[in-house]
Order: sequence, then C-alpha cells, then structure tokens
Amino acid sequence: PWKDREQCFPRPFRRVLWELTERLRPFQVGQVACCRDRPSGSNVAIVRTGQGDHFAGLQTCGSVWACPVCAAKIRSVRADEVSELVAAHGQDMALMLTLTVRHGVGDDLKKVRAGVSDAWRLFQGGRVWRRMQKAHGVVGTVRALEVTHGENGWHPHLHAILFLERVLSDDELLQLRTE
Repeated sequence: PWKDREQCFPRPFRRVLWELTERLRPFQVGQVACCRDRPSGSNVAIVRTGQGDHFAGLQTCGSVWACPVCAAKIRSVRADEVSELVAAHGQDMALMLTLTVRHGVGDDLKKVRAGVSDAWRLFQGGRVWRRMQKAHGVVGTVRALEVTHGENGWHPHLHAILFLERVLSDDELLQLRTE
C-alpha cells in the first residue's frame, strides 16, 4: 500500500540500499541473512513495470532495524500512516516534538537507546505529563524511535506527535516550550 515507488525510492537510492544489504549479508543471521535471496514459494518471477523490473516471489525479512531495504519500505508505509492520521485529526491540532539526550562516541547504543525509551515511558507516567495533558488538551500521541550515527557516535532520539483537542494560542505554545 505505498505511493509511487520511484517517488519514494528513486533508482540511485534503491541501488545504494541493495548494495548495503549485500555487504551486510555475511554478518546477518536468520531471516535477515536470507532477505530477497531465497524463494518464498514455488514461483519466482521477473515483473516488468513502467518503473523498471523487479523480482517477485522472494522471501523478505521485514526487519526495520537490521535490513536496509525492508527498513526503507516499512518507514515509508509508517510515514504515510502518520501523515494520514495527522490530516484526519487536523494539522493545526498536532505538535511534533524531537526529544534527544547527550551522547558520545564511546556510549553503548543499547544502553542509550533503552534510556531514551525508558525516559519517555517514565515521563508519560508522571505528574508533569498529566498536567500537560490537562492544560493543553493532549488526547493522544504517536512516537517513533530513530537511531542515527555521526561524528559523536550512535544517536538514538524520539520523534513524537502530540494530538490536541484544540488549537493552542501562541502564549500556550510558548508555555509548552518552557515546561
């Protein structure tokens, strides 16, 4: 259920994902190691479309964390779902937050990632969150954990969308920034 394949994944981008997948294959195990490398049934076919040719009938792993090709497709579908949710609720009644923590080159990814997730869970279970919900009319949230890598090492962070019951005034938005 995705948009125009070429728009989401231009040919050069797809080529990079495929090359990365092939380079990672010797280090992967289980379904990820077999992704797009084995038949899923008795028929494998080459499908010709106006956007190029591709194989059909190959096994996929569906791993958003370990497979570059599957991750890109899953992220695209999820982004579409969130866009539809924001549009249905009303873009002017949705706020996006990006929440991050300090990190350094030597930090253990597993620990920092767990810390970010735990902080969000504890925040949503606390008094400050309940007060924010009541004061600003927060009726729901959607969050995504993203992990990037750069000069300072691994960088796990959260993107969250707050769905509000009403449009906030400029003063309320400023107050929200300082809470």
